[in-house]
Amino acid sequence: MADVKRIYVEKKEPYAVAAKELKQELKSYLGIDTLSEVRVLIRYDVESISEDVYKKALVTVFSEPPVDDIYEGSFPKKENDKVFSVEYLPGQFDQRADSAEQCVKLLNEKEEPIIRSATTYVLSGDISEDELARIKSYCINPVDSRETDEVVPETLVTVFEEPADVKIFDGFKDMPEDELKALYDSLGLAMTFKDFLHIQNYFHGEEKRDPSMTEIRVLDTYWSEHCRHTTFLTELKNVTFEDGDYKAPVEKTYNEYKKAHDEMYQGRDDKFVSLMDIALLGMKKLRAEAFDFKLKKVDPNAYCDYCFWGGLIPDNFKDLKDLDEKGCVAFKSFIGPVSPDYSSLNYGQAYEAMEIIKEFDGRAGFHCEDFSMIKNLEKIEKAKDPNSWQCFLDSRPVAAEMVATVDIIEIAKATGCKAHICHVSSPDVAQKIKEAQQEGYDITAETCSHYLSLTDQDVLENGPLFKCAPPLRSQEEVDRLWSYVEDGTFSGIASDHSPCSYDEKFNEILGNKIENVFDVWGGCSGIQSGFQVTFNEGCVKRNVCPTVLANAMSVQPAKAFGIYGRKGDIKPGFDADLLIVDPEKEWEITSDSLLYVNKISAFVGMKGKGLPIMTMIRGNVVAEDGKIVAEKGVGTFIEKIK
Repeated sequence: MADVKRIYVEKKEPYAVAAKELKQELKSYLGIDTLSEVRVLIRYDVESISEDVYKKALVTVFSEPPVDDIYEGSFPKKENDKVFSVEYLPGQFDQRADSAEQCVKLLNEKEEPIIRSATTYVLSGDISEDELARIKSYCINPVDSRETDEVVPETLVTVFEEPADVKIFDGFKDMPEDELKALYDSLGLAMTFKDFLHIQNYFHGEEKRDPSMTEIRVLDTYWSEHCRHTTFLTELKNVTFEDGDYKAPVEKTYNEYKKAHDEMYQGRDDKFVSLMDIALLGMKKLRAEAFDFKLKKVDPNAYCDYCFWGGLIPDNFKDLKDLDEKGCVAFKSFIGPVSPDYSSLNYGQAYEAMEIIKEFDGRAGFHCEDFSMIKNLEKIEKAKDPNSWQCFLDSRPVAAEMVATVDIIEIAKATGCKAHICHVSSPDVAQKIKEAQQEGYDITAETCSHYLSLTDQDVLENGPLFKCAPPLRSQEEVDRLWSYVEDGTFSGIASDHSPCSYDEKFNEILGNKIENVFDVWGGCSGIQSGFQVTFNEGCVKRNVCPTVLANAMSVQPAKAFGIYGRKGDIKPGFDADLLIVDPEKEWEITSDSLLYVNKISAFVGMKGKGLPIMTMIRGNVVAEDGKIVAEKGVGTFIEKIK
């Protein structure tokens, strides 16, 4: 026979406020009009308590006789009443039970009782099983509680099994999105699925391993807004270190943090010491140092003047102003799917980022392809034929580019932020940009040399080298796109230079074997060939005036990115940057003629007329007749003019 005693405590009818309120809520919120009565009882299971102390506790600890009815073992109820009880999940703190244990010990200090509590609900009326399920869902918070049975346990003593090894999520870093979503749904996490994808990208690109259950749970706790704001972002004003084995290294590390904090946030009252800042400052310092590191790597090796774009990803919004002050001319983000080592923004994040960027008069640039549309279409098209280039093209229609572009334009209008639409492939998209410009909004855009010269037929016929995003469009669209170059809609004819090795186009990418056309590296290498291809397609084939290209490739980009006044024109006070072209000189692009490391390009094999014969940077000749003649380091970093 069980040594566990069960007690039910119920407020007498005049004092049963909680039960009356619950009845009203169930009838009002759930619409269960057949509910005639609701009772709420507190259930106690008690073990390891002497009989005399138990009798005293019944009327002193567990109940208040003037307002409570107490029942031992069971309680009276109607035959058709629906009854269920709710207890805390294992590991959750049971405040009621703990208080009862402490009070029993006050009656006799030698007692060591074990007490568990639950709440029992009794429902009277004509209630269906579906209505009962809805009531249970309303009364039970699955975060901390669960339904329990009505059987009195043999003992309340908890026996803990030896824990198993920490679970490793095998295959996590390479898991397809549908499987990853199923795993996410099974874990009951506080973070969003987008956060979960970000974690996968990190383990794929940085750790190159699968995470453990512990790592995922710790990250999920960190994602909790409650913990973030009440704990991690609380200002620390008085930090002391207690004596112990780790005092010296901890104190030394904290002092190093304080020094870095003072250096990075000099003169900023808004940057106080907090657990969050302690955790993240190292990363922020590395980012700041990374900028300087890149500058030091590029500057002594540059043959031409250059600017830096800043990355725009979900976790660097607080760094944007600092990057602007360091000289970044704009900030680049993706709305559509991107490689695992870079995170896309959703529209809400884009809105937040553009409000920040507007404050320091920056410009936000976007690769515009709608994420949800493409991911769904990819799933459909892969199911048809994962090795069909037509299926790849169909997975990224103009509609996806149009939706994202229009949405970004509307966000720019709402925030007042300057926006730049990167690598526009469609004349219909260009028309939307033109309309926003005509309305007076500072929306700039660029197309690319491959969108002005190559077509979807090149993709269908030749495959990997011609894969890019957005994809190449039809010949009719190429022809119409040129009208937006001529009318000045575009503030740039860019390369969207995306170099890769031969293997990344044909064999293996990021350590994974290429299994289908969707896995192939997406991007064209065109920084060296872009001008001559564009000149041939525009000036030679279509009789476009060369000044149109000068406007689109020099004047307008300089104005868009805040360096006009020093760059972009032939005027007093401007740098003497000149490109001299022989319009009659014929050329053929070969692998051997490419000067960059991976000598592959969609333009290899192309022939045309109009070739640069001299390039001057600030009056210095840096290239002549297809050869670099200057020393490394002639180029310099150009900052946005404030």
